[in-house]
Amino acid sequence: MLLNIGIAALIFVVTYLAGVYIKPLGKVYSFVFFLIGKPLSRVEQLFEEFHAKRSKQETKHPGLRTIMMIVILFLALAALTAETYNTLQALTALWGDVGITLPVLPSFVNYAMGALFLSIPAIFGTIWLECKKVVLEDVRMFTVPQEYTKKFERFSILSFSLSLVTSIAFYALILPGLVCCLTAY
Repeated sequence: MLLNIGIAALIFVVTYLAGVYIKPLGKVYSFVFFLIGKPLSRVEQLFEEFHAKRSKQETKHPGLRTIMMIVILFLALAALTAETYNTLQALTALWGDVGITLPVLPSFVNYAMGALFLSIPAIFGTIWLECKKVVLEDVRMFTVPQEYTKKFERFSILSFSLSLVTSIAFYALILPGLVCCLTAY
């Protein structure tokens, strides 16, 4: 391990010194790094506006927004994982048995499939609570311009209602079957 690090450091030093003492090689290095650095510098400039906007705001609850975003991230990851696994399962139903086998996935995927019908209403419920101004101003996920406030509120209440109805319908179908299976044994 230490030998590999030493060899990498030696290659870096030799390459650097070759670029310093051999001017045409140094120009090639500068051209290549310019091609790499120019787009990265542009991306940094694009994100600078967000950094300036966030750093100028004074907030009374600095960690609360981070905690809320982490909770929403876990809910979204659970929904994404479950939806991906459901899509893989649907492939065999769509094309029959054409050699598509489901990969062996970790056990948390099964829990994510169960949490799918809880996480989506939770995410849309959070957005709806933001529209109702229950969530503090500096903790909100979205800042909506005034002309789109009504449309965004309509979208959030419709999405929350439909996801809630879907979850209730899913569990209304699952629970009686589960009770029948458990009482049969």
